[in-house]
Amino acid sequence: MNEGGLRFFESDSPLKNLFPGFELREGQRKMAEAVQQALRQKQILVVEAGTGTGKTLSYLLPLLAEAKATGRRVLVSTETKTLQSQILKKELPLIQKALGALYGQTDPIQAEICLGAGNYLCKRKLQRRRMPGEKQIWYRDFMKWERTTATGLISEYTDYTPPGFLSGLGRESDRCLGARCPNYQTSHYFVARERWKRSNLLIVNHALLARHLLGESTLLPEFHYAVIDEAHRFAELFNAQAEETLSLEWLKSVVAELPYPAPGLVQASDDLYAALRQAHGLRNRRFRLTKALDLPEVNPLLGSIDRAVQDLENDDQSDLFGETQAEANLRKTMLTGRLKTASRILDRFCEGPTSTEVFSLVVEKDDAKLTVTPVDSSERIHALFLQTIDSVVFTSATLSVKGSLDYFTSQIGIDGKNPRYRSMQLPSPFDYAGRSMLYIPRHLPEPGAVDTGFEQACVEEVRRLIELAGGGVLVVFSSLRSLQTVESGLQGITYPVYSSAKDGPERAIELFRQTDDAVLLGLESYRQGLDVQGDRLRMVVLVRLPFPVPDDPLLQAREEREKGQGRNPFTSLQMPEMILKMRQGFGRLIRSSEDRGAVVILDPRVYTRPYGKTLLASLPPARRTDSFEELDRWWKGIFTKPENKGIRGKVSI
Repeated sequence: MNEGGLRFFESDSPLKNLFPGFELREGQRKMAEAVQQALRQKQILVVEAGTGTGKTLSYLLPLLAEAKATGRRVLVSTETKTLQSQILKKELPLIQKALGALYGQTDPIQAEICLGAGNYLCKRKLQRRRMPGEKQIWYRDFMKWERTTATGLISEYTDYTPPGFLSGLGRESDRCLGARCPNYQTSHYFVARERWKRSNLLIVNHALLARHLLGESTLLPEFHYAVIDEAHRFAELFNAQAEETLSLEWLKSVVAELPYPAPGLVQASDDLYAALRQAHGLRNRRFRLTKALDLPEVNPLLGSIDRAVQDLENDDQSDLFGETQAEANLRKTMLTGRLKTASRILDRFCEGPTSTEVFSLVVEKDDAKLTVTPVDSSERIHALFLQTIDSVVFTSATLSVKGSLDYFTSQIGIDGKNPRYRSMQLPSPFDYAGRSMLYIPRHLPEPGAVDTGFEQACVEEVRRLIELAGGGVLVVFSSLRSLQTVESGLQGITYPVYSSAKDGPERAIELFRQTDDAVLLGLESYRQGLDVQGDRLRMVVLVRLPFPVPDDPLLQAREEREKGQGRNPFTSLQMPEMILKMRQGFGRLIRSSEDRGAVVILDPRVYTRPYGKTLLASLPPARRTDSFEELDRWWKGIFTKPENKGIRGKVSI
């Protein structure tokens, strides 16, 4: 592969012989060239590749070529399990077949999907768990699976188990004996880690990669080149992994594992919860604390935790734990570490937040959670990742706002002056103007904090849109209340309606995929990662412009930072986030060259606010209208033309 995989993107590509109908795309070739150059010249490359570009193959071939040429391990990180599975089960077998055809017999590509330790079944925990149903069929079935599973991933077991059986069976790092465990040689997690070490390609998720980088790079084997796919969420997910939370209920569960009673610690925790509830009331959503936590109940809890730690550290009687010496030492270390973590977070709340962190609190019916979150992780991403690896490629279909990548690059700690930085923007090859329409009605009232009639008007508009489309409609909401209002208003409609609220997010999608002419109602998570090709999804309705919640503690802190630096936080933070989410929502409609249909935005602020023009300039170039009658004529035309019936497009890879 001395050509770096670019041989596959030339006019006489060997893929044409392997896959009849294969269509070479210019954007694919350009991206592959840029990726190869970035890898060889140790660059940081940001590529916005529109839907249908074929970006996965564009980075995988050069990446694997470099791995073969240098003998170095490479990594691909994604946000969704769907893309990880696609790479492993679809793209890599295709690449292996293509390499064999071009170069003759080649060594197989050794690739592994790497998951966090908690996903793997812990054999020691299973052996210690005694269930009353051990002689029942379900238990025998589970134990048979455990003996034969190739991965030990708990999520792969889908047969029946009683409620609560699988909870707590995942590996926990601070409860693990490691090489001292009698199950070490057959441990699902450690066997998986050995496979990771033998692989050429690691496939991970953003959260695991972030934990690896934040934890002194000990979770994954060493790698030298990385591609971050679905990169639009990487910085936010990295930041989420850097936050720390103390739950008072979690603290009491730690106390319950002490080898001797500690009623004073439990009482001190309950006293702090009562004080927090009296001071702030019940709040099921995070709210910000801008000052130190100044409650008299904090110091007694800190004192009780310190005494418990001292008792553990001074206790050399392993028989109190009823375990072997190694297990007793591990348990003492685990309990001591968890208590010290609780004490450290409480101490930080007593000191008050710095300018680089946000303190937030949730007071629920039975628990209170105190969280410390970094305001921004761009400097850490730059220092821990970009400066420690030979080359990184960031790619996604939605990175720019009105043609600019500045918002994204600022999130990952890059400015235009960095000599290693390169960027590329490739448009989608799809015919948006000919195969899609953007309908934005003007007659609906604007949404607001109080009832403006917007949601009820949405019910009527969504009903007639569903009737026009004949089903095959996805409706995305920004709030559960809005979803439930519309769902209630759709009762009696002749098409099957599935919703994330009623059926669960994953089950609703599954039912929608299996049912002709169905309607799918979902929240913000449906804006990305939902891939339904063909006429099963032919209309996407985006109910409201998805601005961030104004009382979100992290947003408030970032707005203060922007104001302090002389910028308008609405235009520098809120508007870019809204536009990127709208672009992702639009992207649910056209997933292949055969797809067609309409995207609908029900929020009339697109017309009445200055940012509407910026939003429209950032969306794909679909035909636009504010007239339902024009939409109706266009719809009947595109879905009844003979050339649009049963379209079979070319193979896209």
